[in-house]
Amino acid sequence: MITRRTTHGWSHSILTSAAALGCCCAGLLFTPAAARAQVAQQTTSTTIEPKVPEPREMDERNWELSLEGAYLYGPVNGYVQVPSGGEPGTSSKHRPSFDELGFDNVSIYDASSKFAFGEGKANQLYAGAQIIHLSSKNTLNKDLVSQAITFPSGSPVSSTVTLNWYRFGYRRKFVLGERQDFELYPSIGAALLTFHYKLDAPGEPSADRKYSKLTPQVGLEAPWRPNRGPLSIELDLLASPPIDGVPVICVEDILLRYRFIDRTHFVGSGFIGCAFEQIYFEDNQQLSNRINAEFGPMLLLGLELKF
Repeated sequence: MITRRTTHGWSHSILTSAAALGCCCAGLLFTPAAARAQVAQQTTSTTIEPKVPEPREMDERNWELSLEGAYLYGPVNGYVQVPSGGEPGTSSKHRPSFDELGFDNVSIYDASSKFAFGEGKANQLYAGAQIIHLSSKNTLNKDLVSQAITFPSGSPVSSTVTLNWYRFGYRRKFVLGERQDFELYPSIGAALLTFHYKLDAPGEPSADRKYSKLTPQVGLEAPWRPNRGPLSIELDLLASPPIDGVPVICVEDILLRYRFIDRTHFVGSGFIGCAFEQIYFEDNQQLSNRINAEFGPMLLLGLELKF
């Protein structure tokens, strides 16, 4: 049985404990000014060093634009066949050849740009143009029929052949290796071939033919940059699948590239290498329009700027 005295003892104990806890809290909340000043002095005397971000941490931009220009020079071999309406007898077979027209070597100009975006700039859109313009004067060694026009042997002829092509598409970056110094860029896109052929001789009408054809393309670029240094070795491949009535444009390049400027938002590099190219076309007429052009080995020189 709990008595009134026992109840009074518990109440006295609870009140005593509450008073002690209150004193402790008051002591923590109302620290003497001298103690607070000492703590503040210790805090201010400690110097906090700011963290300097790494250059790559400063580059938070998730896009990049690159511009590239190249010059190629080397031998050309092959022929064009230009009938009239696909009728038999309106063109000599596999003629005129580039050799009989006086085309030995060719200068090619190439310009391209890429826009990289997304995480790690892994997604890339590309576009480019290659200008191939052959022009010469020569004397025919034998009769030539082209576009239903006969050019007799011994005729002095002037000729131009244009094989310009324009490319566009998408590619994706994959980084490999323990040091992340090897990259792969598979690509898919398309190319537009614009062909123009003209042959003139004194006293004869001109043979003149032009057309444009679209073709799909797949490619692979594989640069290796040892230890992520300024020097890299690069293999570039581009090809069109063999489809009837569609041009085939193939490119094989091997490059040595050197980065002479490497800043956060500006990279400049120059490259030198060896290049080969092939352009083939044959339509489905009874006597086909045909292009068989092979370039290389060619010297390749170029410059790339990234922003």
